Amino acid sequence: MTIFYDADLPVLLPQAAESSAKVRELLNEARSASPLAKGPFGAMVLRHEEVTALLLTQLLPSSTWPLRSQLTQLVSQAILA
Repeated sequence: MTIFYDADLPVLLPQAAESSAKVRELLNEARSASPLAKGPFGAMVLRHEEVTALLLTQLLPSSTWPLRSQLTQLVSQAILA
């Protein structure tokens, strides 16, 4: 299983941009590559709709829903897409 820091995700450092226009450009590039990015303080959610299922299932015990394997597959596909 790939952990967050080993995943091939874009790195987004908005504080290094010279203008707000450049920050928007960097965000758009990162969003087109992945729903998540590595940021200065950890994971940055770039496409909220695709990450919602992941966040919601973290609140439930794993045995509550029998869809855990399907959600795992969907989240993996969204991250690697």
